[in-house]
Amino acid sequence: MIKAIFFDIDGTLISFQTHTMAESTKLALQKLRQEGIKLFISTGRAPSNTAFIKELFDFDGYVTMNGQYCFCGDELIYEKSFSREDISAFVNLAKTTPYSYCFVEPAETYIDKVTKPYTDICKLVNLPIPPVKNLSYVQGRKIYQLVVSIPQGKEYQITDKVPNALTTRWHPSFVDVIPRDGGKDKGIDAMIQHFHIKREEIMAFGDGENDISMLRFAGIGVAMKNAETIVQEQADYVTSSVDDNGIYNALLHYSIIDDISHPLK
Repeated sequence: MIKAIFFDIDGTLISFQTHTMAESTKLALQKLRQEGIKLFISTGRAPSNTAFIKELFDFDGYVTMNGQYCFCGDELIYEKSFSREDISAFVNLAKTTPYSYCFVEPAETYIDKVTKPYTDICKLVNLPIPPVKNLSYVQGRKIYQLVVSIPQGKEYQITDKVPNALTTRWHPSFVDVIPRDGGKDKGIDAMIQHFHIKREEIMAFGDGENDISMLRFAGIGVAMKNAETIVQEQADYVTSSVDDNGIYNALLHYSIIDDISHPLK
C-alpha cells in the first residue's frame, strides 16, 4: 500500500513548455490528499526557488538540492553540505575554467559569472539569473550544491579536482554537483524515517538523471515519457509526458486513485 509519493518539479510536476502544472495533476494531488497519502517534493532546486510550488499545493515536506536539505514546515529533517576543503577546490576551479559556477544555499543562490548556457537554463526553468558575487564571498560559507554549466563528457574536470563531488545531469549543458555520498534517495530515506514510512510504501516521479537514485529507491519508481532513455530504463513504469497528464495516468495505472471525471479525460 502506497503511503507517500515524492515528485520532482521541473519536467515532472511543472512543464518546461508552459511553466504550469496540469489541471489533471492538481486534481490528482487533491484526491491523494483526501486518501491520506503523504505528498512530498523531491527537487534539485533550492528551498528559496520552491516558493511558487507552495502556492499551487500544500505539500507535506520538501527534499531539496537533490536530497541535501530536507524540511517539513520550519523543521529541518536532514542536511548535508560540502566541506571547506571542497569549497576551496571549487573556487580554484571557477578561477581556471570558463564555466558558470552557481553556489547554492537554502536561502541564497549566487553565481561567479554569467554565460549564455546559464542564461538559457534560467529561461528553461523560469528563474531569474542569480546575482553575481566575487568568489571570495564563497569561502567559509555552507554550500550544499553547485550547478555548473559544463558540457557532457567534461564532468571529470570537476571530479578529478574534487573527489568528494558527485555530478548528476538533468540537461545536456549542466550538472548538479553534490557530495559523493548524497542524493535524492538519501534525503527521501531521512524523510520517510521521520514519518515512520517504509521504503516499499513510497512512490516517486521523475524525469532527470538526478532522479535515478530516487526511482531506484522507491517501492514504485515512475519516469515521465519526456525523460531521457537512461532514466526510463531505471524506472518500474514509464508514464505519458508531463504535457500529457503523465502523473494522473500513472496513478490510474497503479490504481492509487480512481478515475476522476473532468474535461481533460
